[in-house]
Amino acid sequence: MTLGDHSRWRIIGVLIFTTALAGCGGSSSDPSSTDSTAASTAASSSGSVTSTPAGAQAAALVALSSTAYTAAPSSNVVVTINRSGSATGSATVGYTTVNGTATAGTDYVATSGSVTWNDGDASAKTVSVPVKGAASGRAFAFALTSVEGQADFGSPASATVQVSEDSSTPTGSSASGSSGASSSSGSSSSSSSSSSSGSSGSSGSSGSSGSSGVSSSSSSSSGASTNVFPKIGVQAYAGGQFYAPANDAQLSQYGLIILGGNFPSWPQAQGRTRDELVVSLKSQTHTGRNALTPVVFQYENANEMDLSSPWFPEWTTAVTKNNWFVYESGSGGTMAQSAWNSSWVLANPDHVVGTDASTGLHPYGLLANLLYQRYYLGTGSAGAAMASTHLDGYFVDNMAQRNLMGSAADWERNGSNPSQTDPTATAAVTLGKADYAAQLAVLNPNIIAGGNMESGYDMSPTSVGGLGMTFSNLSGKLGLAMQQFEWGTAGGQNNVLSFGGFSSAMTWYETVENNVKLGGEVLLTGGVLATDYQLVRYSLGLTLMRNGWAVYAISSTGFDVLDPSNLSNYPVFDEFWGGSLNTAGYLGNASNTAQGAEQSSPWQQGVWRRDFENGIALVNPNTNGTQTVQLGGTFYHLNGSQVPSINNGAAVTSVTIAAGDGVILLRNAP
Repeated sequence: MTLGDHSRWRIIGVLIFTTALAGCGGSSSDPSSTDSTAASTAASSSGSVTSTPAGAQAAALVALSSTAYTAAPSSNVVVTINRSGSATGSATVGYTTVNGTATAGTDYVATSGSVTWNDGDASAKTVSVPVKGAASGRAFAFALTSVEGQADFGSPASATVQVSEDSSTPTGSSASGSSGASSSSGSSSSSSSSSSSGSSGSSGSSGSSGSSGVSSSSSSSSGASTNVFPKIGVQAYAGGQFYAPANDAQLSQYGLIILGGNFPSWPQAQGRTRDELVVSLKSQTHTGRNALTPVVFQYENANEMDLSSPWFPEWTTAVTKNNWFVYESGSGGTMAQSAWNSSWVLANPDHVVGTDASTGLHPYGLLANLLYQRYYLGTGSAGAAMASTHLDGYFVDNMAQRNLMGSAADWERNGSNPSQTDPTATAAVTLGKADYAAQLAVLNPNIIAGGNMESGYDMSPTSVGGLGMTFSNLSGKLGLAMQQFEWGTAGGQNNVLSFGGFSSAMTWYETVENNVKLGGEVLLTGGVLATDYQLVRYSLGLTLMRNGWAVYAISSTGFDVLDPSNLSNYPVFDEFWGGSLNTAGYLGNASNTAQGAEQSSPWQQGVWRRDFENGIALVNPNTNGTQTVQLGGTFYHLNGSQVPSINNGAAVTSVTIAAGDGVILLRNAP
């Protein structure tokens, strides 16, 4: 059987992410409650965070003695850290305080540091945090941030510190009149500002090394397990960015969702809180197309700003206060313009711009704080209605490259006005942007730090249009990164095929996948027409050769972001849910064979193949000509409704595939 004629298709993004914890975003705390705001500051499921390699067995667990402490105003709260299990070997755990309704400097003294157990030591360690009189009735959090040596994180790894409105003796801790911070058998620092500066801190071991992949059921035990294929997602932040409850079931059919609604009036216009939206998306009946609980991220644009009408007011205020703008030359004068809108200006993440005086953080380190306050604690613009503790992560646009500019832009403030692809300037900017991932890991290692990587201006090989740089600044730091591939000719965009074709695209795919956090995955995105059946078969087939996600939107211009209010934007193809099978993840896990592993070369006659529990995927590069391949057994076409000549349920032992096409076959009759 011959599969279709060559059609256009376009993949314009790559998203890479990793799950820090299997229970990411699963906190039951309500951000609308003042008392519970700081309680959800660090991971609700932090017990499964690990700094040991996957498969390693930790010798002991370190954890806080309580999930909640109270303190009187003008006293010290004493937090106890326990080491349980084996006392063999030494262990060190890092800790930090995190703002809630109480603010460091004004309400309490920011405290961070580490405590150490020597070999044979299993005694409890304590850390004292000074609480000021102004903190009455407010709360902050205390979180473990890293662990080294012969130990792993236990539970709880974070706790709320609630300051009482009277002078009663606190619970879960001891109070004293001393104003100095101290720790037992460890080192501690206290100041009136944030204790973390730039990308420093404990992010190196508080990431996601304990997880081998993303779980589509990360916030619900009722959803199916991941690494089942195909992985289908959507970016849902075009148009008005409103999410009608009646559409939740359809939106949640996609295993990965990037939400919009990042403007201050959103909660009022939406008519429900962000947490109500996210919980609804994750709580649909887990059957059929909704068999997988979706992984949900929040979009934010921090590199561009509209000074007259800011969508992220506190970030715009911080950039203005610290003079973190990009100028055409030096550190003042005419501001550089965005390439997308000449009235927008750019924020400069380069360390050359200095730190924020009140926190000691460089720009994107402070950005992480503000994102966390806005979307987790609910203490940012738009208040508690803007936040959700059930989000799996944040997606910051233009993360892994220099911001595209529509005018001269002197990123290093030395009068050089480098080009967009200048390696030196790009390295400096990506180093600054790495602060976002590092600081977010300190604040809450459960939350996945993500962002957008643009084609042609990144660290991909020069053979596919990249800069050929190393990933030294961002390697292992980002949990989610979107990279534009720009397949096909939709929308008149440049595409990766002009950089070297299918093989170069696969090189790009694999290179990015190899330079993200442990367990990171790549997401390929594209805009297609509702009748682009071959385009979808081809792009999905390529995506299935490795562990990435395929993200689509219906668009006549190739735009890969859908309007959540417009159901006609939602992509629906037989291959997404298996036609008549109508089930998410219908191919199951990749087979535990060489042909089921991630593929780096063709299988037969230039055709690529990957095997799964319930079927196989084939894709024929667009330069390979029509090929007929023997399958080595009997397989079955999907039984669908869109292309009856192909998706007809027929049994086959060989298949003929046109150049630039792909096909999914099942092991059992549908």
